[in-house]
Amino acid sequence: MVSRNLSSYMNTTLRGADVKTSKVATRLVLSYHHCVVLTTRPLVMCVLQKRLATGSNDKSIPDGPISSLLQTCVASAVNTLKALKALGDDNLLDSFLPFQLEAAWSSAFLLKVLEILSSGLVPDRSYLEEAHYIFDIMNQRGSPAAKLRKCDFERLEQLVSSFLSTPSQGNNEYPEEHSSSQEDPFKEANAEGSHNIDPVESLQWDLFDNESGFALSPTELMDLAESLHMEDFFVARQEDDD
Repeated sequence: MVSRNLSSYMNTTLRGADVKTSKVATRLVLSYHHCVVLTTRPLVMCVLQKRLATGSNDKSIPDGPISSLLQTCVASAVNTLKALKALGDDNLLDSFLPFQLEAAWSSAFLLKVLEILSSGLVPDRSYLEEAHYIFDIMNQRGSPAAKLRKCDFERLEQLVSSFLSTPSQGNNEYPEEHSSSQEDPFKEANAEGSHNIDPVESLQWDLFDNESGFALSPTELMDLAESLHMEDFFVARQEDDD
């Protein structure tokens, strides 16, 4: 809801002036979308790690909270690049400070990574031209960091294209002699009667379980949050100050 309201607000005019050209309004909008991108980035990298670990060609993501968060990330990243491109069209990009450059890089990076997860998440590939356009303008205006970010993004494009064009080999990506030279530490345990577990099936989409490396479950996190009596803390501080 907030994202849609901000997008509609940026397309309005106030007293004959285009809101897109307002640095104050653009700064607020970029700050909001950049926070969304940075907040969802760990989730994107976690899902990417699981996708690479499974080696599956299936790029479908089940409907649920993870899919919704990824779609929110895509929307904020796309809106960030569109807002920066609008500033570039009016020669209003800030090339001295790093904030707008990092916002462009973070958004373009995640959108490119999301192509590996699911092509349907990023249906519009115009963000590629917008990202290069932003990097080029900042580079022309003397930003050395913009040139480095552009090189990093071009390298990322090559890696993603190479990965998508290579057939997935799953867990058989290592040479046969390498796998045969090392013994599986769990081989004896499985031979004694334990059931073999498919590593692909063991990687579930529940990213918040304890087996995924998170120490606390969502319920435990909520209990911890409720146990923090912040109001009592502030009251105690005020009494001490008095």
